[in-house]
Amino acid sequence: MVSERRIKSKSKKSKHESSIQKEAREYYYALGNGRSQLLVAQHFKKSIQSMGLWSSKFKWVEYAKAQDAKGFKKETKLLVKELKRCKDDLKGLVATLIAKFKQNIESEKIQCNNIQDLERISKLFLLLEGEATDIEQRKVIFEDVSTKDELEESRKKETEAFQLYEFDKTHSEEGS
Repeated sequence: MVSERRIKSKSKKSKHESSIQKEAREYYYALGNGRSQLLVAQHFKKSIQSMGLWSSKFKWVEYAKAQDAKGFKKETKLLVKELKRCKDDLKGLVATLIAKFKQNIESEKIQCNNIQDLERISKLFLLLEGEATDIEQRKVIFEDVSTKDELEESRKKETEAFQLYEFDKTHSEEGS
Protein backbone atom coordinates (compact mmCIF):
# COMPACT_ATOMS: atom_id res chain seq x y z
CA MET A 1 0.00 0.00 0.00
CA VAL A 2 2.80 2.40 0.86
CA SER A 3 4.46 1.81 -2.50
CA GLU A 4 1.15 2.49 -4.31
CA ARG A 5 0.83 5.84 -2.53
CA ARG A 6 4.37 6.76 -3.49
CA ILE A 7 3.67 5.86 -7.11
CA LYS A 8 0.44 7.90 -7.08
CA SER A 9 2.12 10.90 -5.43
CA LYS A 10 5.00 10.73 -7.90
CA SER A 11 2.65 10.51 -10.84
CA LYS A 12 0.78 13.63 -9.69
CA LYS A 13 2.60 16.45 -11.42
CA SER A 14 2.74 19.88 -9.95
CA LYS A 15 1.39 22.68 -12.09
CA HIS A 16 3.87 25.07 -10.46
CA GLU A 17 7.57 25.18 -11.07
CA SER A 18 9.76 24.01 -8.25
CA SER A 19 12.82 26.04 -7.37
CA ILE A 20 15.09 23.63 -9.27
CA GLN A 21 12.83 23.86 -12.34
CA LYS A 22 12.92 27.67 -12.19
CA GLU A 23 16.67 27.53 -11.83
CA ALA A 24 16.89 25.20 -14.85
CA ARG A 25 14.69 27.55 -16.91
CA GLU A 26 16.86 30.54 -15.98
CA TYR A 27 20.00 28.56 -16.78
CA TYR A 28 18.51 27.63 -20.17
CA TYR A 29 17.78 31.31 -20.85
CA ALA A 30 21.26 32.38 -19.73
CA LEU A 31 22.85 30.06 -22.31
CA GLY A 32 21.85 32.60 -24.98
CA ASN A 33 22.37 31.50 -28.57
CA GLY A 34 23.82 28.19 -27.36
CA ARG A 35 20.63 27.15 -25.57
CA SER A 36 20.00 23.43 -25.40
CA GLN A 37 18.19 21.07 -23.11
CA LEU A 38 21.22 18.77 -23.18
CA LEU A 39 23.45 21.44 -21.61
CA VAL A 40 20.84 22.09 -18.94
CA ALA A 41 20.54 18.35 -18.24
CA GLN A 42 24.31 18.02 -17.91
CA HIS A 43 24.57 21.08 -15.66
CA PHE A 44 21.83 19.92 -13.28
CA LYS A 45 22.73 16.22 -13.58
CA LYS A 46 19.24 15.33 -14.77
CA SER A 47 18.03 13.28 -17.72
CA ILE A 48 17.47 14.88 -21.10
CA GLN A 49 13.91 13.51 -20.95
CA SER A 50 13.27 15.44 -17.73
CA MET A 51 14.56 18.62 -19.36
CA GLY A 52 12.30 18.00 -22.35
CA LEU A 53 9.29 17.64 -20.06
CA TRP A 54 10.19 20.71 -18.01
CA SER A 55 10.88 22.75 -21.10
CA SER A 56 7.57 21.81 -22.64
CA LYS A 57 5.52 22.15 -19.48
CA PHE A 58 7.00 25.47 -18.40
CA LYS A 59 7.47 26.84 -21.92
CA TRP A 60 11.20 27.54 -21.82
CA VAL A 61 11.44 28.51 -25.48
CA GLU A 62 8.58 31.01 -25.23
CA TYR A 63 10.07 32.40 -22.02
CA ALA A 64 13.47 32.82 -23.66
CA LYS A 65 11.94 34.57 -26.69
CA ALA A 66 9.94 36.93 -24.45
CA GLN A 67 13.02 37.75 -22.34
CA ASP A 68 15.10 38.28 -25.49
CA ALA A 69 12.43 40.65 -26.84
CA LYS A 70 12.41 42.64 -23.58
CA GLY A 71 16.18 42.90 -23.67
CA PHE A 72 16.13 43.90 -27.34
CA LYS A 73 13.56 46.64 -26.69
CA LYS A 74 15.57 47.97 -23.78
CA GLU A 75 18.81 47.93 -25.79
CA THR A 76 17.05 49.57 -28.74
CA LYS A 77 15.74 52.38 -26.54
CA LEU A 78 19.21 52.97 -25.14
CA LEU A 79 20.75 52.97 -28.63
CA VAL A 80 18.13 55.37 -29.98
CA LYS A 81 18.71 57.69 -27.03
CA GLU A 82 22.49 57.57 -27.57
CA LEU A 83 22.07 58.12 -31.33
CA LYS A 84 19.90 61.18 -30.69
CA ARG A 85 22.49 62.56 -28.29
CA CYS A 86 25.25 62.02 -30.85
CA LYS A 87 23.18 63.67 -33.58
CA ASP A 88 22.48 66.66 -31.33
CA ASP A 89 26.20 66.97 -30.52
CA LEU A 90 27.05 66.75 -34.22
CA LYS A 91 24.44 69.36 -35.14
CA GLY A 92 25.94 71.73 -32.58
CA LEU A 93 29.43 71.12 -33.90
CA VAL A 94 28.34 71.66 -37.52
CA ALA A 95 26.51 74.87 -36.59
CA THR A 96 29.66 76.16 -34.87
CA LEU A 97 31.83 75.25 -37.86
CA ILE A 98 29.42 76.91 -40.29
CA ALA A 99 29.40 80.10 -38.20
CA LYS A 100 33.21 80.17 -38.13
CA PHE A 101 33.38 79.42 -41.85
CA LYS A 102 30.93 82.24 -42.53
CA GLN A 103 33.08 84.64 -40.50
CA ASN A 104 36.15 83.58 -42.46
CA ILE A 105 34.37 84.16 -45.77
CA GLU A 106 33.12 87.57 -44.63
CA SER A 107 36.61 88.59 -43.52
CA GLU A 108 37.95 87.23 -46.83
CA LYS A 109 40.23 84.73 -45.10
CA ILE A 110 38.52 82.12 -47.28
CA GLN A 111 37.75 82.78 -50.91
CA CYS A 112 36.20 80.84 -53.72
CA ASN A 113 39.06 80.99 -56.24
CA ASN A 114 38.19 78.34 -58.82
CA ILE A 115 35.34 76.42 -60.38
CA GLN A 116 36.02 73.33 -58.23
CA ASP A 117 35.53 75.37 -55.05
CA LEU A 118 32.30 76.78 -56.44
CA GLU A 119 31.10 73.32 -57.43
CA ARG A 120 31.81 71.97 -53.93
CA ILE A 121 30.01 74.88 -52.30
CA SER A 122 27.02 74.50 -54.63
CA LYS A 123 26.80 70.76 -53.95
CA LEU A 124 27.05 71.38 -50.21
CA PHE A 125 24.23 73.94 -50.46
CA LEU A 126 22.06 71.44 -52.36
CA LEU A 127 22.89 68.69 -49.90
CA LEU A 128 22.02 70.86 -46.91
CA GLU A 129 18.74 71.77 -48.62
CA GLY A 130 17.94 68.08 -49.07
CA GLU A 131 18.28 68.32 -52.83
CA ALA A 132 19.99 66.06 -55.34
CA THR A 133 23.65 66.88 -55.88
CA ASP A 134 24.16 65.36 -59.32
CA ILE A 135 22.32 65.09 -62.63
CA GLU A 136 21.33 61.42 -62.27
CA GLN A 137 19.70 62.09 -58.90
CA ARG A 138 17.80 65.05 -60.38
CA LYS A 139 16.45 62.87 -63.21
CA VAL A 140 15.01 60.48 -60.65
CA ILE A 141 13.50 63.37 -58.68
CA PHE A 142 11.81 64.81 -61.77
CA GLU A 143 10.48 61.37 -62.73
CA ASP A 144 9.00 61.04 -59.25
CA VAL A 145 7.36 64.49 -59.25
CA SER A 146 3.67 63.80 -59.59
CA THR A 147 1.92 67.15 -59.14
CA LYS A 148 2.26 70.63 -60.59
CA ASP A 149 2.95 72.06 -57.11
CA GLU A 150 5.76 69.60 -56.52
CA LEU A 151 7.27 70.44 -59.91
CA GLU A 152 7.07 74.17 -59.19
CA GLU A 153 8.67 73.70 -55.77
CA SER A 154 11.46 71.65 -57.32
CA ARG A 155 12.05 74.27 -60.02
CA LYS A 156 12.12 77.01 -57.37
CA LYS A 157 14.86 75.20 -55.46
CA GLU A 158 16.82 74.66 -58.66
CA THR A 159 16.51 78.40 -59.42
CA GLU A 160 17.70 79.32 -55.93
CA ALA A 161 20.70 77.02 -56.33
CA PHE A 162 21.50 78.59 -59.71
CA GLN A 163 21.18 82.08 -58.25
CA LEU A 164 23.59 81.14 -55.48
CA TYR A 165 25.96 79.83 -58.14
CA GLU A 166 25.71 83.08 -60.10
CA PHE A 167 26.19 85.14 -56.93
CA ASP A 168 29.30 83.16 -55.97
CA LYS A 169 30.60 83.34 -59.55
CA THR A 170 30.16 87.13 -59.64
CA HIS A 171 31.89 87.60 -56.29
CA SER A 172 34.77 85.31 -57.18
CA GLU A 173 35.33 87.28 -60.43
CA GLU A 174 35.31 90.56 -58.46
CA GLY A 175 37.92 89.17 -56.09
CA SER A 176 40.25 88.23 -59.00
